[in-house]
Amino acid sequence: MTGEETYLLDNTAGLYLPRIYETCKLEPKRIKVKLRFFCSWNNWAWYATEYDRGNKFFGYIKKEFNDIGYFSLKELEALRGPKGEKVQRDTNFPYEGHTLDEVIDGKV
Repeated sequence: MTGEETYLLDNTAGLYLPRIYETCKLEPKRIKVKLRFFCSWNNWAWYATEYDRGNKFFGYIKKEFNDIGYFSLKELEALRGPKGEKVQRDTNFPYEGHTLDEVIDGKV
């Protein structure tokens, strides 16, 4: 997606994130979460900590069973709620970020 805007990610938002694998050796309290995507219809949320500058993110996923792993921009853009709602990016989420530790502990 480099150089290409989508409704979830503009040309600069992904640049705030480290590349994939750059934070894998850090403790969660030292990893910054800088982007949050969410579903308004089911309270699911994706917290991005790394981005490959294309389609793939790594981060924390809050849903029925929380998980740390990969998720794709294309999958987020394809998701629809029961009334056609789309996944949204939290534009109020600070680029200076919260820590992964804070997200996992439910403080964010």
